[in-house]
Amino acid sequence: MVSTPVISSAAPNTAFVYPPDLSYLHIPLATFLESNREYRHLVVSALIFHEQCVLLVQRSATDYLPGYWEIPGGSCDGEDKTILHALQREVFEETGLHVMGIVNQIGEGIEFVTGSGTSLEAWVKLSFVVEVEEANEGTAATQEQEYGGEGARIEGGSDQTVAIKLSPAEHQRFLWATEQEVRAGGAGSVTLKFISQDQQDLVLAAFSSRKL
Repeated sequence: MVSTPVISSAAPNTAFVYPPDLSYLHIPLATFLESNREYRHLVVSALIFHEQCVLLVQRSATDYLPGYWEIPGGSCDGEDKTILHALQREVFEETGLHVMGIVNQIGEGIEFVTGSGTSLEAWVKLSFVVEVEEANEGTAATQEQEYGGEGARIEGGSDQTVAIKLSPAEHQRFLWATEQEVRAGGAGSVTLKFISQDQQDLVLAAFSSRKL
């Protein structure tokens, strides 16, 4: 894969690469929205794999859709240098992981609308398989040590050792899930209730893309 190296300010001294077909997203948010006037907001999310499992995070009990599962990500900001930099920033803020490579985009994007009446606003969510430094390094800290307490215990998936640092205001637990667990909607004693069917389908599509 021919990739373009980029230095990001989201995490000091961290570079990431991306394939040429994602160059269209190496632009500021304002430029993207100017060319896609049907949307008011853009969300980016990351599919992080390690040992045949994907990282899922559970929304905080005090946040919108409490207890639902999703993949890490969030809104692009006007301060982000580019959309790809926003992806790296969101991963770092929500998991403490450093994106070193953006592998590919999954799907064409998920569209949704918020608000009501005359205050409707259109969003689009773009999702990408990424590689993180910590997965390659095999960090030895356990999930429970990193997050602390019962809420961080892994149930299901393989015995992962990648250190995750959640933002408690946004997510309360995380889990490394296999394709079978995602498809079944459960891992051990944990019920995987996704924020939407689109989100579950997206994760399964990412698993499929890794087999090509």
